[in-house]
Amino acid sequence: MRQWHDIEPADATELDLSTDLTITAPRNETGERCPWPWFSEGVARDLEYVRCFFCDARILAGVPHLDYAQHWRAIAPADWSRAAAWLKEGFTPSSVAAALACESESLLHAAVCNAERVLYVADADELRSTLDQLAALYDGDPKPFKVYRANGDERIEFRYGVTIFVKTIRRESRHAPQDDQGA
Repeated sequence: MRQWHDIEPADATELDLSTDLTITAPRNETGERCPWPWFSEGVARDLEYVRCFFCDARILAGVPHLDYAQHWRAIAPADWSRAAAWLKEGFTPSSVAAALACESESLLHAAVCNAERVLYVADADELRSTLDQLAALYDGDPKPFKVYRANGDERIEFRYGVTIFVKTIRRESRHAPQDDQGA
């Protein structure tokens, strides 16, 4: 399988990664494949967030498109305590992933709605593991209110109104080739 980041933007003008499943693609905050992730490399070269025109992911200008699913796997378990503290403060999981990946707290962004508070993980096993890790990190903390462990509705609610949802990434199809194998 070809990697999207091995292809130069000029060579990708005719590609559509939403239909071409022979090439990997980064996933946005909702787990969808970005059809053209080369956009971010062509925008202004300063560290500010922009929205990808193609998948609406929050990305950093001037750097390669973030793959939110990949970044969550990359930060655990080394930075879980810092990630958990920021999630509890109400920052979006996507901005926490970006702040940890780029080592810059200036990238943290407060969530304003429940859709921005979802931490997407690869599969059911990672979902259970993530919820277990978060629950363990918050164990004994007076702030958590409830940990819900329902199939597909996993979340942690805090007393002061912050909720973290943990859900699996949507896949294109059970029979479609997966683009994150070997990652």
